Amino acid sequence: MSNVLFNMPFEYAMRLLMILGADYQSEFSSSRLASLDFMITYSKYFKINEINLHPDSQYKFSEYAARLQILSSAINYLVVNNLINVQDSQEGFLYKINERGLTIYFQVESEYYDTYALIASDTIEKMKRFTNQLLVEHIRERRYGR
Repeated sequence: MSNVLFNMPFEYAMRLLMILGADYQSEFSSSRLASLDFMITYSKYFKINEINLHPDSQYKFSEYAARLQILSSAINYLVVNNLINVQDSQEGFLYKINERGLTIYFQVESEYYDTYALIASDTIEKMKRFTNQLLVEHIRERRYGR
């Protein structure tokens, strides 16, 4: 079975919208969004939840690298479609869901996205104390079994 639709910019954009909607009062860097998305989809692996939303694979870290390559396209989709706002800061660009994005967030009816949003809320809360750099390091440490 081909997985051409998986991890395409639109699907990735929808997952990023779910993260932003789960903590709609916060702004996120692209690095933080990418790290959180990876941890949410493999939440069992990161000991956040009892399930992984995507099948466990020995290639999951290659998937993370592939997601990073389409990250700007996914964010661009959300910006162009007026679903998120962009704020320039000393850390770089920060992204926040806007009213139109929240409308979409609350209208999405899918078991996958409902579960994703629940795990996103848990993950965001558990990772609040981590800086963006520490999140990336945490992913690297798990990759190498540390």
